[in-house]
Amino acid sequence: MKDKKNHNEQEEILLEEEIEIDENGAPGEVYEEVLTEEEAKAYEKKAGKKKKKLTLHQYLLIAIISVFVLSVLTLFIWNLGSRYIATTAEEQAEFDTEKMDYMVTVDLDEVEGYADDGVRTVLCLGNAPFADDYGTEDNLCSIIQDMAKENTVILNASIADSTMGVENLIPTREYPKDALSLYYLTQYFALGSKEAVEVAEINMGGFSADQKAAIKVLDNLDMTKVDVIAIFYDATDYMEGRYASMPNPEDLTTYVGAMSASINIIQEYYPWVRIIMMSPTYAYCLDENGNYVDSDVIGEDVQLSAYVQYMQMVCYDKRVSLVDNFYGTIPATKADKYLIDNIHINVAGRKLLAERFVEALEYFD
Repeated sequence: MKDKKNHNEQEEILLEEEIEIDENGAPGEVYEEVLTEEEAKAYEKKAGKKKKKLTLHQYLLIAIISVFVLSVLTLFIWNLGSRYIATTAEEQAEFDTEKMDYMVTVDLDEVEGYADDGVRTVLCLGNAPFADDYGTEDNLCSIIQDMAKENTVILNASIADSTMGVENLIPTREYPKDALSLYYLTQYFALGSKEAVEVAEINMGGFSADQKAAIKVLDNLDMTKVDVIAIFYDATDYMEGRYASMPNPEDLTTYVGAMSASINIIQEYYPWVRIIMMSPTYAYCLDENGNYVDSDVIGEDVQLSAYVQYMQMVCYDKRVSLVDNFYGTIPATKADKYLIDNIHINVAGRKLLAERFVEALEYFD
């Protein structure tokens, strides 16, 4: 093959060797046929001998485009196969919110001396949701009793208008109902510390019939037979301006502090008891004119939804079950249907709450 000439000159390329044949058919002189660069390219194109090779960057670009197209196509097909169009506001709400339920049980094998008596005894603590229509068939605890399994016994020690947190660390004559808060009632039945409640009864001029009935349940309580404690306070702490949390995680004047301190006592003294926290449902605030205002709009500090989120964090930390009623049972989209006023729940709403509670109660059965 001939050497290439200077690149400024037209390059000659060897195409192939050919043998010249003389007139008698005998081999003659061997010669080399050369083509110009343009002729060689045309020949190679025609013969299909020259193939372009892709660079690494080109391969990567093709791969990226292929993955993108495949992802878009997969998403499109998935949407076609699972498309559901909500026809009502309530159905849409199911897609717009997600329940924050958290279910956890107690490992009874690790609890020394525990013996199952075959009866599931549930102690209910809280305020209006458990206490409204106390002792009647429309009471939430009564509805739960009817829905739960036959071996279930519901004990109702809830007190209307009480709160989770307290106004003062020690109940005062001016604010005696602090003694009926979750923490002081927990001390009452768990530690036998009854003085605060007894003094409050005097300072309040006596307890109502429902309050007396709730205290009597605690007086007659045999905690060795209690399997579950259900705690359900509505948005009253928020409405009365209790702080959601403070640097001290067990500050009783805060929502989180009173909740955490009470749970700690129960878990320390009754490790076999499963605790189920029921979050507040949605509730309206009232402005200065008595008009309903969204509880997630009004307020200088935090909104009602933040209290629910704080409860969720406490439940995770303490390994306590949570039934999310704020998003999962009576959210803002259902409030007008299930609230009597801005905060109290009607019978239809209580039935929804009972269904959700029984589901949590029997979750591990």
